[in-house]
Amino acid sequence: MPERYWKMLTNKKYTLLYINEHFNCSVKMQRKLNMFLAVATSGSIAAWAVWSKFPLLWAGIIAVSQVISVIKPYLPYERRINEINKLNIQLTSLYNEIEAKWYYFANGLLSDEEMNNVYYEYNKRWIENETQYFSNDSLPVNESFIETANELCELYFEEYF
Repeated sequence: MPERYWKMLTNKKYTLLYINEHFNCSVKMQRKLNMFLAVATSGSIAAWAVWSKFPLLWAGIIAVSQVISVIKPYLPYERRINEINKLNIQLTSLYNEIEAKWYYFANGLLSDEEMNNVYYEYNKRWIENETQYFSNDSLPVNESFIETANELCELYFEEYF
């Protein structure tokens, strides 16, 4: 039973790290979009002086910024940032409980029945937290995020366990 709990513990840490990679990516993308829109809007006003030199460039920038402004509410980044942030707070708190309970598993301080109950209770709570979010969306599978989360997870457990 301690081995199964250890696998759950490491899997939950990996999941947190993977979710954080999506959060970081969404924040960066949202920031880039907002910065582009801000520069395009203020830049197009300032560009009147050089409009005659590069009219197609400025027309293209304005057209792209208008398209981004129209589709931006339908892009998932802002919603993901909010949902991942809330989910991360809940799952991090729960993960800390799971990790703290490892001591009891590692030292054989629980009966098999107690271990089984703890294991399933934490899994149940984790799933309940996960299902509160992303009802209209899901996190896409990203191989780069998987690789990074795996590396960070290995480093974490080498450092702390």
